[in-house]
Amino acid sequence: EEPRREEPRREEPRREERREEPRREEDRSGRREEERSSRREEERKREEPKRSRSEEEEHRKREEERRRNLEAERKAKEEDMRRREEELQRKRDEKRRREDDERKKVEEERRKQREADERRRRDEVDRRRKEELERNQALIAQRAQEQAKAAAQQATKKEEEAAALRQQKATLSVLRVLQKLSNATPETFDQLDVELNSVLQNELPHTSGVQQEILRQEAQRVRDYAKQYVDKVSEQQKAIENERLEQQRKLEQSEKTARTLIQELGLLVTKAEEAAQKTQTVAAPFNTEEELEEKEVVRVALLAEQAGKSAIVACSACADFLMQKRPGMEEAEHIREEVTTALSGLQPRIQEAAQRASEALQVAGMKKEAISQKVIVGMRERELQAQLAAIDKDRDGYISREEIRDFAQTEYNFEIPEENLNRICRQLIQPGMPGVRFEKFQMLKTAIGIAREEARCCAKRRVRLERERRGGG
Repeated sequence: EEPRREEPRREEPRREERREEPRREEDRSGRREEERSSRREEERKREEPKRSRSEEEEHRKREEERRRNLEAERKAKEEDMRRREEELQRKRDEKRRREDDERKKVEEERRKQREADERRRRDEVDRRRKEELERNQALIAQRAQEQAKAAAQQATKKEEEAAALRQQKATLSVLRVLQKLSNATPETFDQLDVELNSVLQNELPHTSGVQQEILRQEAQRVRDYAKQYVDKVSEQQKAIENERLEQQRKLEQSEKTARTLIQELGLLVTKAEEAAQKTQTVAAPFNTEEELEEKEVVRVALLAEQAGKSAIVACSACADFLMQKRPGMEEAEHIREEVTTALSGLQPRIQEAAQRASEALQVAGMKKEAISQKVIVGMRERELQAQLAAIDKDRDGYISREEIRDFAQTEYNFEIPEENLNRICRQLIQPGMPGVRFEKFQMLKTAIGIAREEARCCAKRRVRLERERRGGG
């Protein structure tokens, strides 16, 4: 931390020195200028014929000096800008580190809270178990005292006294095992259960009938309680282990998914680059000085547009894939730096491929726009003339009523009704003319299309009315 505090103090004199440097440079330049002026004056007095040449030389030197000064100022500004950018980058890195530290702190607090909750739960279970055991021990001790008191009253009988002592010993043995069993863990439960069975088999028969039944019930209750507690602890341990394994599995799966997505994106980027390169290759004839024929220009332009569209689609697929799959790539926190590095390398490639394809498309579009309209208009005109020649069977330059009927039947497979035919002839054929003029051919096609649509609507309406009539009947 001390070097970091010292860094601004060392940086301040440097900034002051850099600010003073232009002024010192200007002072030096002024002194040099005065010296040059005096030398020029003396030189002018000595060599008047050479004055103009000296003035030009001096002017050139002043210009060079001014350019050097400007270059020095520019470099100083660039250096200052570079330092500012480094400071901003350092602040961004510091902010990112603080966010990571805060996230880790929150996760640590959550983990500690879970551990504290688990400890409180275990303490509560232990407290309840101890209270239950104390009550049982108090009850058993009370009953044992009562039995001992009864045995003391019959102290005169040695056999009864010996039996009472043996009964008490057996009871204590059972109670000792029950106390150990009440504190059983998943690791010691089986061993303590075997020990309890052995004590019940060897010691329990030496107790009295009532005490024997009480101890048997108590043993069963403690065993069930211990078994339930051990099973619960085992399930909790198993759940904790399963949760840990699941988290590890999800982490591995997220890393695998991220790497797979990066590989898929890399393949898409490679395909986009190949498509862009193909577009440039197809459009390469436009970059030569050789003059192409009109048909060749149109053919190359169409091929370039097709290849360019494929390249643009490939680049868009890369961008869409990156937008949709980026959250899945960044889920793997342990390889986030690797993912960021890979994406930083792939994104410029996508942009470059898109730019190359766009440039090739632009060149092809410009070339095509220059001559394609003329070629296409000519082709359409020839096609229209051929179509009109096929319709105008009598070669009079007009499309007569019968020729309209034949054209609708041949071109649209539509037998035009008389009513529609009359309306078309009335609207498109001028009085005194034998038919529709070629200039109105497009209007004729539109009118036939409208008539065909009206006929279809009438047919549908008849079918609907017939269906309704049948349904109503």
